[in-house]
Amino acid sequence: PGYLLRITCDDSLELYIDGKKFRMSRDENIWSVERRVPIPPSCSLIAARCTNAGKKYGLLASMEDEQGNVVMTTGPASWRCVQGTEEEWRSPGFTGYSTWPPATVVDFGKHFAWQEMAISSEAQIIWADEGNAAAICVYQISPLLGISKSRCWGCAIFYSVSQNSYQITDGETD
Repeated sequence: PGYLLRITCDDSLELYIDGKKFRMSRDENIWSVERRVPIPPSCSLIAARCTNAGKKYGLLASMEDEQGNVVMTTGPASWRCVQGTEEEWRSPGFTGYSTWPPATVVDFGKHFAWQEMAISSEAQIIWADEGNAAAICVYQISPLLGISKSRCWGCAIFYSVSQNSYQITDGETD
């Protein structure tokens, strides 16, 4: 049981689930690819660094429960973003994001490739308030969604070739 995060970023994405880096292949880390990431019920923080290589920029995401109901979309009400200079945000236990400003909605209109993705149409393209080089954005999962607030800093994320999907475990793997 758990949730499915659908996420993309223009241009490159560095994604962390409760402090554990989500590994992506080079082919997946391009702006026109939707990443599908399983989110276990025990995890409570999604963090992303999105780096812009020029022109349009933004982060777009939604999360669904097992029945396909959308339980989260990117927007200023639920996400907080700062310029991409902070380093501590990746560390387990970092709570400084609570003082970060709400995400800013970027109104470029969705890229043609983003319109074809299964990310909820309710999701807004977000970024940090100032500048466009890089943004770090975080979403703290609410216990109201039925997701446990307990941390899973020891979660391991790996790719299963046989299942053609990513998996998150409660313990570390080799």
